[in-house]
Amino acid sequence: MKLDFFKELKNSLNNNEVKEFMQELADYMKDLKEKISKPKDIREEGLYYVLDGNPDKVYLTKFNSKKVFEADDLPIEIKNSVSEGFILRYKNGKYTVDEELTEKNFEGLLNIDKYKE
Repeated sequence: MKLDFFKELKNSLNNNEVKEFMQELADYMKDLKEKISKPKDIREEGLYYVLDGNPDKVYLTKFNSKKVFEADDLPIEIKNSVSEGFILRYKNGKYTVDEELTEKNFEGLLNIDKYKE
């Protein structure tokens, strides 16, 4: 078996082609590493129940979900005003307090496990 093919390939490539290929490969690997290492955004549009809230930390769970997470991107005015039982709506990248559903929840008229929007 002759492996002259590799010698011919090596001789036919000039130094700039090799450098360009190596740079392209390095850029691709860098992009791939960034995509893999970025945490996935777990927030989806919809309603969230405040499990525990104070100005330092607010823990939420999405309606019909069992996952709990710390909402570290809440506006300070929401952090300062919510506590357990508040209902937040996440839409277009922003949280707002859903006053109507929060009131229903405090009155015992809302079941977050069965509520459908």
